[in-house]
Amino acid sequence: MKVISDAEFYKVLDKLDQFDLVFSKLASIGKPIFCDDKFCKTACVTFDKAGKYIKWYFNENYWNSLDLYNRCFVICHEILHLLLDHGQRGRTLDANIRNIAMDICVNEMLCRSFGFTRSSIKDGENFCWKDNVFKSVGIDPDTIPDKETMEYYYALLFKNAKVINVSFKLVDSHGEMSEMSDGDLQEIADILGKELREIEGPVKEFTEKLKEAEGKKKEGGKNRGSHGGAMEKMLEKFLVRRKPKWEQVIVNWKKESLKQLDTDVDTWMKVSRRYSHVFELSDDYFLSSEIEDELPPKKDRIDVYFFLDTSGSCSSLAERFWKAARSLDPRKFNIILRCFDTHVYEISFKEGKLYGFGGTSFDILEEHIQEEIKAKKINHYPSCFVVTDGYGNAIQPQYPHKWHIFLTENGSVGCFAQGMKIHALDKYE
Repeated sequence: MKVISDAEFYKVLDKLDQFDLVFSKLASIGKPIFCDDKFCKTACVTFDKAGKYIKWYFNENYWNSLDLYNRCFVICHEILHLLLDHGQRGRTLDANIRNIAMDICVNEMLCRSFGFTRSSIKDGENFCWKDNVFKSVGIDPDTIPDKETMEYYYALLFKNAKVINVSFKLVDSHGEMSEMSDGDLQEIADILGKELREIEGPVKEFTEKLKEAEGKKKEGGKNRGSHGGAMEKMLEKFLVRRKPKWEQVIVNWKKESLKQLDTDVDTWMKVSRRYSHVFELSDDYFLSSEIEDELPPKKDRIDVYFFLDTSGSCSSLAERFWKAARSLDPRKFNIILRCFDTHVYEISFKEGKLYGFGGTSFDILEEHIQEEIKAKKINHYPSCFVVTDGYGNAIQPQYPHKWHIFLTENGSVGCFAQGMKIHALDKYE
């Protein structure tokens, strides 16, 4: 069987971030593989026990018929089946009715909670949704509660098995999924756990959404299941930390910024470190593409500055700060590194050398930004992240809301204008 090209799947992983970072994290521990009609006509997911990784199978014709948006929809669909333990939970149920109930649960959740739009999904009206399926068996969909479990939908449909329309299209094949054991799911959970340590905020949000479809009992309610499995328990164990990581501020900013940027330009692109284990490429490997002569225009990238105060209390955070900056995709972001004392100094990831170590001035940061704009080194007023102890002179930026100040322990806020976002590092891990 042929493996889907690294370049093609990397684009999907990159796009998945815009729906939820947990989706891209889980997808990144798998290997995408083409299959033929005999194995699967659409898509399916299995777990390789020997290699200990997920296999995302796509029928080659089916994959080629989907645009980037729909490839993301199908992968997210597969992931939710996996996280909800649908393979185990549906193993003893009638296959046809079970498959429809599973897809209602997952399809509705993807549109309700993760930003997919039904009208944008290829053949979407032929898929299984609460309204069209229950109308087909004579049940008013408005009488069916939202956010229900696969078992709830199954029970209603089973009562009407004689008249159910089994011609509804399924997004994927469920047979291979039912072959996964609890042990397989726990192994997947352990692998995924290593990928989630830097995005605990999104994990918490994702888990809350997942619980909605897991059928947690409503107050005073009956007939609601409690089907948390290995995957949900793994996700929940990451929520026990009392303090978030301050890098989460940058992760959240990145997610919001990417919502405003939707460029699918094919180019030479470097594989992100977080995906390197998927593609088994070195850090210097570049992916070939349809456009081989230039990167996306600089004007299409989001400008972001990272400023490090080189006074004694801040320089110890340098490595962690640059690592956070490095997590941004250079195909989407124009990442500009600076350190400062009473002057602003240009620095680079490659050299990693800091300058200054004198007193501290903040007004020079705004002056530097304005000079960069005037010199047309950047096209728009950028977002700025600053690590500092807060002791220096005052700053009045043109756009205060675009500034994030990471303030070291016992730091001072007196120099910063109203509207600048202050993040006290003693509240973070």
